[in-house]
Amino acid sequence: MVAINRNGMRRSGAVVVGMLMACATLFGVAGRSEAAGLSCAQMKARGYSYAKAVSYWRSQGFPARLDADNNGIPCETVYSAASVRNYWGTRAVYDEDIPSGLLCRDLLKRGYTYGEALGYWRAEGYPSRMDADNNGIPCETVYPAADVRKYYRIY
Repeated sequence: MVAINRNGMRRSGAVVVGMLMACATLFGVAGRSEAAGLSCAQMKARGYSYAKAVSYWRSQGFPARLDADNNGIPCETVYSAASVRNYWGTRAVYDEDIPSGLLCRDLLKRGYTYGEALGYWRAEGYPSRMDADNNGIPCETVYPAADVRKYYRIY
């Protein structure tokens, strides 16, 4: 693509595209960068479903600003209790006497449910040792898929 500016000079396509992207960013029209840093209230105002808000929270690396009480459930004070309950269901919490540093297979071997393993993962600070593929879903290769599906709307 070649563009001619008002002085009659030719500009290459890369320059024109760069200028268009800069203008889009300046005026808030840019696609992916527009969503960076959204709050729960902003997502709700933009029509994000609760499931989409949770996906955004995961994609941003579980930012604490979206989970004020640090309980592993984002935006629960902004979205309706029904939509939060619909998404998470009843969540088990883990026994706080479990030693730190365990793997998913250790928890399963000790008889902990997937919900308890999920609570442990959150309390441990979302360690990658429990989420080998870094997709934000821990222990999915260790616990039965049906158990994982109860907590995540995937598969």
